[in-house]
Amino acid sequence: MIKPLTIGAALSDQHLLGAALGPTESWIGWLAVLKAAFAETLTEQELVHFATVAGDRPLPDKRVRELWAIVGRRGGKTRIAAAILTYLAVFVDHRSYLSPGETGYVLCLSLSKDQAELTHGYCRAFL
Repeated sequence: MIKPLTIGAALSDQHLLGAALGPTESWIGWLAVLKAAFAETLTEQELVHFATVAGDRPLPDKRVRELWAIVGRRGGKTRIAAAILTYLAVFVDHRSYLSPGETGYVLCLSLSKDQAELTHGYCRAFL
């Protein structure tokens, strides 16, 4: 079996999800939080960013079930939500949860139809 691709690797690779995300330098805070949420090893720079937003909270030792983020306007929330959706749909092995022939879905709820269309557009860009 092929080793699963981490969210950090998928978002940093300019041939994968990173192509639609753009230069990772401007997304370093989000990447640090996502890598921590998926229980990946963080670099020293990412640890600093994580500590800035998490305070004294320790790094998770396994993938979190929920991620709550307080982010201001134009903070990249919709793009990151689309990145997470795309990553979960494409790069996570769900075979142990699905029966043969069963189709898996990822779900994103939006406040409005316009916001849903924006998120969907970002997902399409990642693909």
